[in-house]
This record gives sequence, C-alpha cells and structure tokens, in this order.
Amino acid sequence: MVGIIFLIVVLVFILLVASFFKLWLQARLTGAGITFIQLIGMWLRKTDAQTIVISRIIAVQAGLDLSVVELESHYLAGGHVNRVVNALIAAKRDNVDLNFTEAAMIDLEGRDVLAEVLACASQRADEGPHSGAEIDTEDVLTEDSDIGELRAGPDAY
Repeated sequence: MVGIIFLIVVLVFILLVASFFKLWLQARLTGAGITFIQLIGMWLRKTDAQTIVISRIIAVQAGLDLSVVELESHYLAGGHVNRVVNALIAAKRDNVDLNFTEAAMIDLEGRDVLAEVLACASQRADEGPHSGAEIDTEDVLTEDSDIGELRAGPDAY
C-alpha cells in the first residue's frame, strides 16, 4: 500500500516537473529568476504561467525590475501583462515617467497604456527638447504633467 502511494506521488512530481521544465529553463537561462515553486503556485492559482514568464523575461532583458508577484497580481486582476510591460519599456526608452503601479492602473481602467505612452513620446518629439509646451489633452502624458492626470482620465476634470 505504501509503495503504491509513493509511486503516485513520484508520478505526480514527474508530471509537474515535465510540464514546467521548458518555462523554468527559459527563465533560468535568461536570468528571470522564476522558481519551480512559483510556477506550481501559478498553476494552482490558474495563472497563465507562460504569459508571466515571457513578460518577466522581456522586462529583465529591458532592464526593468518587475517582480513575478506584481506581474501575476496584475494578470489575476484581469490586466494585460504584456501590454503593461511593453508600455514600461517604451516609457523607459522615451524618458516618460511611469512606474508599474501607475501603468497597471491605467490598463485596468481599460485604456491602452502603450498607445498613451507612444502618443506622449510622439508629442514630445514634435515639440522639441526645450519647447516647454504642454499638451492640452488630459489623457496623454507630457514632460511636465502629473501622472495623476493620466491615471484620473479625461472624465475626472
């Protein structure tokens, strides 16, 4: 009887390792720092582990310090993790002041945070580096704007 239970436990363990091995190896080789325990936790919470792992890898390679917990929490809240990560990469590239919490909140409001960051960067490029002009639109970031304006949205004013 003990032998059968042991065999079942070993079989379940082998199946878990086999199902997560590719994702774990990708994370390990890219320095994303995701453990087997975290992958099993994602599976138990019904999180799409591949989305989290790929987003974490992209973030790490872009030099962003986003935790697995942040990414998974945003996913579980119904957010688009890959859009937020791409928006943060664009914001970093274009010197737009935006952090993960703010980007996630914008995304959860149903707005396209990446499009807003790109519009802000485009507007800045059109204005030039020293123009000092502000954008009248309340839902686009400007160099001088407060992220609270973007978070609040156009209907808040």
